[in-house]
Amino acid sequence: MKKSLLRLTCKAALVVGIGLALTGCARVEKHARHFYGLDTGIDVTVYSASPRAEADIDSFEALVTRLEDSLSISRQTSEIWRINHRADSQVTISGAFAPIIAACRREFTASDGLFDVTVEPFKLLYGLESHQRENRVPSQREIDSALTLTGFGRVRFVSDSVFVMPQGMHFDFGGIAKGYVLKETTAFFRKKGHTSFLVNLGGDLTTFGGKPSNDPWVIGIQDPRDSVNLIATLAFATGCVFTSGDYERCFIVNGKRYHHLFNPKTGVPGSLNMSATATGQDPLAVDAAVKTAFLMPAEQALGYLASRGMQGFIIDSTKTGWASVGLKQALSPNKGFVVNYR
Repeated sequence: MKKSLLRLTCKAALVVGIGLALTGCARVEKHARHFYGLDTGIDVTVYSASPRAEADIDSFEALVTRLEDSLSISRQTSEIWRINHRADSQVTISGAFAPIIAACRREFTASDGLFDVTVEPFKLLYGLESHQRENRVPSQREIDSALTLTGFGRVRFVSDSVFVMPQGMHFDFGGIAKGYVLKETTAFFRKKGHTSFLVNLGGDLTTFGGKPSNDPWVIGIQDPRDSVNLIATLAFATGCVFTSGDYERCFIVNGKRYHHLFNPKTGVPGSLNMSATATGQDPLAVDAAVKTAFLMPAEQALGYLASRGMQGFIIDSTKTGWASVGLKQALSPNKGFVVNYR
């Protein structure tokens, strides 16, 4: 099986309830596909009466491959590889790549620097990159040294397509790549005329239209301390759902958990929450915002998401749940699990 070089991690896939229905005179059929890409399993479900539905899913697989190639930090044909291996400090990017950089810039500002695509040195320090086989806890001196190579705010923009970045600083779009791909996914299936679909990228997903029966999709949210069980389900029709947690790409030393969701201001993994889930309409923005929310105290995180037009479900470090009041009807926590709505 081909292994992707894009630096993403696979989290436990969200559980989705599906069904079959007839609408009008045409028979609506379920078309389902599972394949591997973006370093994770990808599940596609399309309800359609179109005879081209299977061909459209074939085209979608090809689209994922192209997008993965463009975002890889290891493939020499990618634009991000060219940026990270630049000969001088000034970089000129293509028009196709400019929206991704613009999104990173926008999210860095909106999050007051908590979302930052320059944090790769921290991953390397802790041994959390996909090619590393040994985890370790770095010294404060090593963290301070890595901090000199990070900080998106140090990138100086000359124009939307030209910027200057310090030597030794690299971009890694693992924190926003799934959002970018899922945004392109929604546009792709809508352009093909599909009005009922769900695409799940290793637990992060985009949906459109609910099921033909008019029931919403039922999405499971993993228990952050029990990988085989859910802690809640979420009824959802159109939009996207992203989850980030300290159980992904992690290790434990002397009872302390270290993981890949770093506070870019300190170089230390966030410890306020076990997981954060965010819902909204723009996958690119939600993917970035959920990582920012994870690094905030739970109530502050919900306020931040609300300010961005999103809703959230946070499980804090004491395994207490916090959720946006707008999710009260859609969220079904397990019996006995306490959720505070704000």
